[in-house]
Amino acid sequence: MTSITIPDSVTSIGQSAFNFCTGLTSITIPSSVTRIGDNAFCGCAGLISVTVPASVTSIGEFAFRNCTGLTGITIPGKVTVINNGMFRDCISLARITIPDSVSRIGNDAFEGSGLTSITIPGKVYRIGGNAFGKCTSLTSIIIPSSVTSIGNYAFEGSGLTEITIPNGIKSISDSAFRSCNSLTRVSIPTSVTCIEDFAFCDCAALTSVNIPAGVKSIGRNTFKFCAGMKAITVDSKNAYYSSLDGVLFNKEQTAIVAGPGGISGNITIPDCVKSIGENAFAHCKDLTGVIIPNVVTSIGKEAFYGCSSLASISIPYSVTSIGMGAFANCHSLMVITVDPHNAKHSSLEGLLYDKSQTAILQCPGGKSGCITIPGGVTSICEGAFCGCTGLTSIKIPSGVTSIKTAAFQGCTGLASITIPASVTGIWSAAFAHCTSLTSAHFSGNAPKMGVNVFRHTASDFTVYYLDGKIGFTSPEWNGYKAVNEGASK
Repeated sequence: MTSITIPDSVTSIGQSAFNFCTGLTSITIPSSVTRIGDNAFCGCAGLISVTVPASVTSIGEFAFRNCTGLTGITIPGKVTVINNGMFRDCISLARITIPDSVSRIGNDAFEGSGLTSITIPGKVYRIGGNAFGKCTSLTSIIIPSSVTSIGNYAFEGSGLTEITIPNGIKSISDSAFRSCNSLTRVSIPTSVTCIEDFAFCDCAALTSVNIPAGVKSIGRNTFKFCAGMKAITVDSKNAYYSSLDGVLFNKEQTAIVAGPGGISGNITIPDCVKSIGENAFAHCKDLTGVIIPNVVTSIGKEAFYGCSSLASISIPYSVTSIGMGAFANCHSLMVITVDPHNAKHSSLEGLLYDKSQTAILQCPGGKSGCITIPGGVTSICEGAFCGCTGLTSIKIPSGVTSIKTAAFQGCTGLASITIPASVTGIWSAAFAHCTSLTSAHFSGNAPKMGVNVFRHTASDFTVYYLDGKIGFTSPEWNGYKAVNEGASK
């Protein structure tokens, strides 16, 4: 099958009518046709071009999805909606003409297509979620003032170099411009009141951003992985946020919301700050030092995660709360010290503990070789050794009862681990991504196991257990190769 001419008697092309007719190279659609159904030409990889007659008023969802040879198409003037996924994964589609009649662009409409440019008509009020996601050749787009809604992930991973968001938009949606790695400039209008989670995450080329006066809410990880960003500034009239030296604060400057990813050198946290927020300085790879004043009470989850140049950190006596992974994956970090007057935390040989030193909270990421955990420890906390790639051996003492979520995740140098009989629970992903880990030796009965405890370990990873210990099975246990290695010694 190469060419088809549809007779004049046909008024509708039904759902999936030519679905995955990969040998179809051309088709003549008569002016009698008014409707093209869902998936009508989906997967027609050999279809290079198609003329849709002016009589067509409706084109269904995913109608031309995966038409990988399609290079261009003109949408007729009676069509009012570019439906969901209509041109998804049309990798050769470089151009398209959208008529002025269109008022809405659906979810995934052009995701993964080859678009290099597009003009959005002035009646369009909504651009759907992921509509232009992964359009890596799309470097510029003009969004008309008629648009009042842009969906989640709308431009994620596109090739945009700059974007002006029209006035009238109230919310920049979740991940709307995430992973737009070429985006160097963005203009946020005064109408915006909310910037949602991950909105500009991983925009590596974005150097600065200005938060207008009307913004009331900024979500999690909004500017995470923006390695080139030197400053976040806030309109002085904003009632909820402020900025100082390029760092984003709440209005009163008692809480740090986010530091720009390109911040470098040593910084001193202002004396007015009481909390350092979740992911506040995460992945600030050029941050070499930070001075935390004796008024800070809270350091949020992953606050300094991935600060690969940070060599040391001192926790003042005022800190009462440190979130999971606050200093994880800091590969240059050799020592964490705690003021001896701190009522909640302590340090020993550079590791962070609770005050009683029964729980390990964080091992500095720069530690290498062998570590022996002290005998009084009963709990290894969430992410405690996460990303400690230089550790080759860890001795867990009897008395430890729980190994929590991601406790040793990413310890790529760890080859073998012995789990003492006292351990009754190992939480999810505790040893995930320990790519050199070939064996785990259990001294006691099988503990309660979370999901993916040993995910992505060495290809020959094996669980070994002692004869007579209950809860184990062989030749497989919990999805892992398991061997009974004999009587207890």
